[in-house]
Amino acid sequence: MGARLFHGPGDLSAPETWQDLNAAHLAALPVDMRGWMGLETSMTAALEVAAGPVTVELVAQGPAQPLPDETAILQAPVIAREVILSAARGPLLAARTIWPASARAETLESLGTKPLGALLFAGGRAAPFSLRQGAFLDALHPLDALIARAAPEAPGVWARRSLFSFEQVPLLVTEIFLPALRG
Repeated sequence: MGARLFHGPGDLSAPETWQDLNAAHLAALPVDMRGWMGLETSMTAALEVAAGPVTVELVAQGPAQPLPDETAILQAPVIAREVILSAARGPLLAARTIWPASARAETLESLGTKPLGALLFAGGRAAPFSLRQGAFLDALHPLDALIARAAPEAPGVWARRSLFSFEQVPLLVTEIFLPALRG
């Protein structure tokens, strides 16, 4: 298992792959997830509107291998950055961003605890994206360690991923919506 799309934790018939987020898929999501999964503006800015000031915890950053479900999009080796975005009510979102290790991406590598959205949506203009997918991730997904760090009680979470182009560097950004965001 690992990734299932648009089905709750008990639906064993769900496919185990990420699916494109089109209008039909968005309509099939739980009502409280439609806006988050379909958001076209800065996720960090939207989180701040919903929950107040957001802090970014840098969990890990450095050379890595793409996860099995990422390899069709970006090949190894990559640089991976994992963060948790929190507000007063706790961790709201976990995120993993990967880009080719061969890219000269000093701006990305020096982000630290700054949100990636500050770069992708600078000047009110969004960096272009060529892919947007969604899935329901269960405890068997390779990102479970990141999810468990932020929300150990979560049996499964909704996630979306987008392939952006930032300064001609492809960025695969996976955003994991944690229980505190829904509650």
